[in-house]
Amino acid sequence: MTEFFHTNIQRSVVYVKHDQRTRSQQSGMDIESLGIGLHNQQIEPFLVTLQPYAQTENPLITHSGQEFVYCVEGQIEYQVGGEVFTLTGGDSLLFEATQAHRFCNRSAQPAVILMIFQTHEGKTGFSQSHLNPGAG
Repeated sequence: MTEFFHTNIQRSVVYVKHDQRTRSQQSGMDIESLGIGLHNQQIEPFLVTLQPYAQTENPLITHSGQEFVYCVEGQIEYQVGGEVFTLTGGDSLLFEATQAHRFCNRSAQPAVILMIFQTHEGKTGFSQSHLNPGAG
């Protein structure tokens, strides 16, 4: 997924106006990049709108780094390891992404989440397993 948003320009500041975000749609998800292209970037921030009953394509996902999820509105279900967490507006989740995990919207209403993937040593691309069907 990151490849859709990646630029060859390495900056020290990335400013993204709300109406100029790079967007992608796939598998019931509307994905907006909140910033990519920082020199030695170590986080990947996305705003994701999950349509009703949308879910990750891969059954369970693992990757290095850490993952932060903040539910802006609606309700999502996040499975991490053997636990299931139901997030509603204002709830957040932070975990080691080496644990098997996945997420879905089990409601009839759209849900909006802020997802931040922590990468290592300027290597972006950890979002790819979540936001790109068939990757992982």
